[in-house]
Amino acid sequence: MSNLNVVYEKIHYRHDPRWQPRLGPAAGSAELCVACAIEMMESAEVSSVRKSVALVCVGGVLKRSPGVLKDVLLQDHRVCLHFIASLMGMLHAVKDEATLEQTIQVLVPLLLELQSEEFVQCVLQEIHTQLCEQSSVRGFLPTFTFLGKLIDAVPALPQILAAQHAPLLEQLCAAFLFPDEALKSSVCYIFRGVWGCEGAGQSLPPALRDRLCALLLQTLSSASTPHLTVNCLGFLKQLLKLGEVVSVLMNCHSEPDCAEDLDLEQNSQPHPKPCSLPLILKKLLLSGEETLQVASAQSVAAVLVQSPSQYCPLFIQADIPEFLYERLCSRSEVLLWSVYSCLLLLMEDPLFFSQCHSVYGIESLIRSLKEALRMNNQDVQRQGLLLLTETLEKQPAGCACSPAVPGSLGWRRWWWAESRRLACRWPLRRPTPPLPSSGSTTSPARSCTRN
Repeated sequence: MSNLNVVYEKIHYRHDPRWQPRLGPAAGSAELCVACAIEMMESAEVSSVRKSVALVCVGGVLKRSPGVLKDVLLQDHRVCLHFIASLMGMLHAVKDEATLEQTIQVLVPLLLELQSEEFVQCVLQEIHTQLCEQSSVRGFLPTFTFLGKLIDAVPALPQILAAQHAPLLEQLCAAFLFPDEALKSSVCYIFRGVWGCEGAGQSLPPALRDRLCALLLQTLSSASTPHLTVNCLGFLKQLLKLGEVVSVLMNCHSEPDCAEDLDLEQNSQPHPKPCSLPLILKKLLLSGEETLQVASAQSVAAVLVQSPSQYCPLFIQADIPEFLYERLCSRSEVLLWSVYSCLLLLMEDPLFFSQCHSVYGIESLIRSLKEALRMNNQDVQRQGLLLLTETLEKQPAGCACSPAVPGSLGWRRWWWAESRRLACRWPLRRPTPPLPSSGSTTSPARSCTRN
C-alpha cells in the first residue's frame, strides 16, 4: 500500500469493485477500497502507523472529493453502519494518540457528509452500549473527545441528546468521579455544548440537572489543571443563564452530597466535599491567571443579575467585594470592565456599605479610574465613572467614604470635572456636585471601620 492508497493487497482481490469508487482528478493518484479500510481498521495484524496512514487517505477523500464516499457507503446501509462501528471501536481499542486523532478527524466529517440522523443515533447508542458494558470510564477519553467535537459540528445534536438520550448523559456523570482530569475536562466540554443549545438543558430531568450542579462544583473546587478549570467555567457559564439552575448552584453547599458513586474504581476514594459557589469564585479571583479572574467576575455578575436581593448578601459575606477591589490594579480592559460591573451589582444591597467595603475600595477605585481614563475604551471608562458615582451617592451620610485618601475634596472635584467633560459622549447619570470649598460650615464626617 502506498502512502496515498487504502488498498490492502492481501485481501483486496476478494472485494467487489463497487466498494472502490472513482475518486477523480481532485484526489490525485489515491485509491480507496472501503472494504479494505474496514478490514484494516479491525485487523490486529495491521500496525497503528499503517491504520493512521489509511485514515489520512480517507480524510483526504472526504475533503477533496465531497459526496464520493457517501455514495459508496449508502449502497448498503449495513456496510455504512459497519464502517462507522469499526471507527468507533478504534477509539476504545487503539492507544496511539496520532491514530486516535486521525480517527476522530474521519468520523466527524463522515457523519456530516452522510447527513442522516439515523447514523448519529447509532453512534450515540454505541457510546451508551460501551459505557454500560464497562465497569469503568477508564479509556473513554478519545470517545468523549469525539462526542464533544461532534456536538460542535452538528447543531441539532445537543437537543437530540437532551430529549432522547438522558441515560447516556447520566452515564457520562461517572467521569466526574474519575481521577483523570483530562477525562473530566472532556465531559465538561460535552455538557457545555448541551447546555449551550437553547432549550436543551431545560429539557433534562431535574434530578440529573441537580446532580450535574453538585458534580460541577466539586470538580471546579478541586481542579488542578488549567484545561479542566477553563472547561468547568465554560460549563458554569451556560448553567448561570437560567435562574432555576442558579438557585440550585447557590444552594448546593448546604445539601448532602448528591454525587453518587457510578464508577466502581472510586468506591475506596472519598469524594471531595461540596464547596459553595461564592468561595470557589473567590478562590479564582485570588489566582494569578487573568483569564480565570475575568471568568470569576463574570460568573459573579451572572448570578447577581438573576436576583440581586437574594444573592448579594452571600457574596458580600464571602468578602468578594474586597477581592474585586484588589483586582482593580490590573490594566486589562476586560477585567476592569467585569470588576466594575460586579461592584455595581453588589452595591444594590445595603450590606455592601454597612460592612464598609466602599471605604476599603475607594482608593483602589480612584487609582484604577485614573488609569482607565488614559485608555481608549470608552465602555470601561463609563463603567468606572458610573461606579464612582454610585459609590458617592449611596454612601451613608454619617460614614466618611475615603478617610485614607488625602485631599478628598480634590478628587471629588476631579471626578466632577471628568464626568462633566465626558458627559456629552455617554449617557452617564448626572453626578452630584462637589463639596463646597473652604469656609463652609459642614460638620466633620464620622469614620467608618470595617467589621
